[in-house]
Amino acid sequence: MRVDARVLHAGVLTAPPSKSDAHRALVLADILGLPVEVPDDAPHDMHVLRRGLRAIHGATGTVEVDCEDAGAPFRFLLTYAAIQPGLRTRFTGTSRLGERPHGPLLDSLRAAGVSISVGEPWPVVVDGGAWEGEPVVRVDGTVSSQYVSSLLLGAAALQFRQRRAWTVELTGTPTSVGYLDLTLGWMRRAGFVVDGAGTRIIVSGHQSVTRMPPIPADWSSLGYLLLCAWASGSTVQNVDVESEHPDAALVGVLRQVGLSLTVDVEGNARVDGMPTKGIVADAKVCPDLVPTLAAWSCVLPAPSMFHNVGILRGKESDRVEGIRQLARSVGAHVVIDGELLEVHPTRKLPGVFHVESAHDHRRVMSAVTLAVLTRSEVDVDDGACVRKSFPGFWDQLRGLGVTTS
Repeated sequence: MRVDARVLHAGVLTAPPSKSDAHRALVLADILGLPVEVPDDAPHDMHVLRRGLRAIHGATGTVEVDCEDAGAPFRFLLTYAAIQPGLRTRFTGTSRLGERPHGPLLDSLRAAGVSISVGEPWPVVVDGGAWEGEPVVRVDGTVSSQYVSSLLLGAAALQFRQRRAWTVELTGTPTSVGYLDLTLGWMRRAGFVVDGAGTRIIVSGHQSVTRMPPIPADWSSLGYLLLCAWASGSTVQNVDVESEHPDAALVGVLRQVGLSLTVDVEGNARVDGMPTKGIVADAKVCPDLVPTLAAWSCVLPAPSMFHNVGILRGKESDRVEGIRQLARSVGAHVVIDGELLEVHPTRKLPGVFHVESAHDHRRVMSAVTLAVLTRSEVDVDDGACVRKSFPGFWDQLRGLGVTTS
């Protein structure tokens, strides 16, 4: 697909609901028996998780759950299936999902007495149990905070069922702490009493709530939209600069490079100014935002540095390699030294460049954002993969004059 962003005009952009927030809200709502609205055009991963929850909740015997390519839903559903007595859950998914790191979570569940068998790489078969023993689970969160979040949501379900406190103990220093904080925030909004921090978190009680809060806009998607709005003189709706989402780190990055973000009382945002610097960012803080920032850094006025990028290799694709390939396609240069990735901007952007997507939604949307920023064209080999997190991405850009063919 050829994406043509050479001619732009101002418009109004709107981000989809946050799938990170929605994943946590959906699991907690299922525990409490409360509704959560999932619109038809919501990110596809939300539908994958909701389908899995419906298959598991209250079931007995054997159920089949296809997690497709959805990492967080698979990890959250693993623990949820493990705490269902009398239920055997057979998980399947894509080959890439099977290759991604899940070992620490599987190890924690097995240490808690759960029977789990793993195919090559599918199926993953989980035999749920009553979990009546010691109310403590332990996990290594150094590879992904999703392991910790999965067990915390499981601890919430067990506390709600058994009316006794459950503890999650962390070994090592957890990565992506912002996503762990997001989980804790949603648990508290769902009425759970959560104590402690750091290496020992206790779910000690629950206070009744009548409904779940609404799902906020997705800051990962706002990363694309705010940059596209800056390039086209547009505005972006429903921007909450107080959001707990880790990718709200974009607010600081915009100011860091010399741009200004203004948001009115109704949440309408504009980005103004001209960049004067490169970016310095930490992938452990905002991993999903880094591909977008790295794409932008290919045309910033100075080199950019991204720390702790190893976490990006275990995503839907190897995103470190994706950044390298994108930079090469536009004439920029990437230097990788262990956990440090430097992007040296291009001197002359080609009129047309190509993105090797590896069917990764963030690689595609980051490259297209770069095309908008530079008013150029990009060839995309898989435009459909954006539905994973942003089904309306192409419609939003068409509202700015971007065409596809």
